[in-house]
Amino acid sequence: MPILSKLSKYVDEAYRMGHFPSLQQLRSARKIYAYYGFLGDRNYGDELVFEAAQHLFAPDLVIPIRRTMPLHVALVAKNKSRFSGVIIGGGTLVGPGFYSQPFFEDMLDLGKPVFMHGTGIKKQNIWHNTWKRLIKGRIFGGVRGPKSIENMAGFKDDAIAVGDAAFAMFHRVSVPADRQTQKTILINCGAHDGFDGVEESRSGIEGFVAKALNDGYTVQFMPCHKFDVELALDIQKRLPAVELLPVPKLYSEALAYFRNATFAVGERLHFTAMGMLTGCPFLSINYSAKHEDLLSSVGLSAVGIAPIHVSAQAIQAAFDRRASFDWETVFAGLEAFQQIQRRERDSFRAAAN
Repeated sequence: MPILSKLSKYVDEAYRMGHFPSLQQLRSARKIYAYYGFLGDRNYGDELVFEAAQHLFAPDLVIPIRRTMPLHVALVAKNKSRFSGVIIGGGTLVGPGFYSQPFFEDMLDLGKPVFMHGTGIKKQNIWHNTWKRLIKGRIFGGVRGPKSIENMAGFKDDAIAVGDAAFAMFHRVSVPADRQTQKTILINCGAHDGFDGVEESRSGIEGFVAKALNDGYTVQFMPCHKFDVELALDIQKRLPAVELLPVPKLYSEALAYFRNATFAVGERLHFTAMGMLTGCPFLSINYSAKHEDLLSSVGLSAVGIAPIHVSAQAIQAAFDRRASFDWETVFAGLEAFQQIQRRERDSFRAAAN
């Protein structure tokens, strides 16, 4: 990569994306926590779970540990004793990779407490050794859902589910009385990797969208990543009436999209999470085990479908059943997870020095 491109990327990630505190904030008496989680490529899911961590721990400071940090933050990061603890963010992080390993190994050596904020766990046989060391110790917080607990069985049997990190953002509001008659449908396509049934998923969504447009609905594509935008533009070649929304930068932006919709169908995990948080009826296309981990945590396994089984007819059937969601039970589940997250946060704060 040319030097100017590298410099531009550094300035963008370190200074323009809003991930890091100011020098004045760093000089405050607040506690500072080191955050482990993916950030930097404007993936809405990553941004959402980081925003949720900031929200949960405010007014304390949550600092992502990355190579691209502002100079004043990088200087602070050299003094690891300045940090009161480690937050392992949301997303499916526990697996074969572990970045910034020396920093977090040093934090463990210093005895800093660890808080897992609804982290997803992959199967043990692929865990990086640093994950094994980290998980063996005392963990505050917990994992995303039942599948993650299952994947820890035999290695750590006292893990608890605290729900997805995004659940920290939930605020109960009444479901719009006109939800069923609203004329906007949200869709999403996108994944970091290919998956079985991708052709069925994409063609099924397009078939459903074509009928919805013909029936007078407005269809909006909400991308969660720049890669999703490419898929949206491809759909627009065949269905130009589909509106392309910008990738949300903040929870409040995605919240507005979902509050205005009568139904949502999509592939990205945190597109599905937004349906839960906003009381918007949805169909989750479960291209990965993480979707079932999320859905089963609040008793919504029935609204997930394997990509290979997706068709325009299957999506239409879910659309027609959109009034059947028991939102009172879902919202009570989200609030129960919030209480657990806050209880664990308070215990973590008490242990942090």
